[in-house]
Amino acid sequence: GVMAGVGVLAAPVAVLAAGGFAVARHRRRRRVATLQSQVLAKAVTRQSEVLRCLEADSGATDQQRVELRARNDTLAEIIRRLGRLTESD
Repeated sequence: GVMAGVGVLAAPVAVLAAGGFAVARHRRRRRVATLQSQVLAKAVTRQSEVLRCLEADSGATDQQRVELRARNDTLAEIIRRLGRLTESD
């Protein structure tokens, strides 16, 4: 009696909760994928700028070239990791 009534009342709530969770998860994943793509594009742009500066040899000091190479290495790692993440989606 009472247990069956509780089950009948709880079932729609459980179904709605599961559906809401699935929708929220889908939206969150889509948003994360969009942000990853934006960051990847920005990193590629920045790396191109860094490489242009390194190739231009515009009178940069040795210290500046070292910093540009380090920035290029960091950007390359970011691009590599983001590339792997976007491939897995």
